[in-house]
Amino acid sequence: MSLIIELTAFGPRSGGGEKPREWIKEQLIELSEGRIEVQILGNAESIVGLLPGYLPGNNPVLMIGGHYDTVGGPGANDDASGVATMLTIAEIMSIYSFNHTTRFIGLSGHESPPLYTYGSTAYVRRAYKEEENIVGVINLDMIGNTTKEGNVFQV
Repeated sequence: MSLIIELTAFGPRSGGGEKPREWIKEQLIELSEGRIEVQILGNAESIVGLLPGYLPGNNPVLMIGGHYDTVGGPGANDDASGVATMLTIAEIMSIYSFNHTTRFIGLSGHESPPLYTYGSTAYVRRAYKEEENIVGVINLDMIGNTTKEGNVFQV
């Protein structure tokens, strides 16, 4: 819960923002004790953390992430909850070695009209160009959301 509180303390994050981006980058490095390499990608400035697999060559890639931009508010549910979950998964997975590569991604530009996909589009273009072998994507968006009807829990 503290990761959500820390991220929402930045307030509304239209387009992402430099301070939240740097905070997420630092968290990936600190929580993994430096085992995750972090870079900022494209004009949308999405965060990409790399936990390399141990197989030689073009490893299969598992992507895990959420978006860190918001619309009109601090975004505790949409989507600090997804980013906090991604950071927690990164911390746990960084202790282990895997044959596949794992990319932990904090996308920006998700909530930006008209396309709503600036961060993910930049990532996909790069992945295509580098012939990245993506075998799975876990998109963490609005973890623990409820419906307008009330007590229906969506995971």
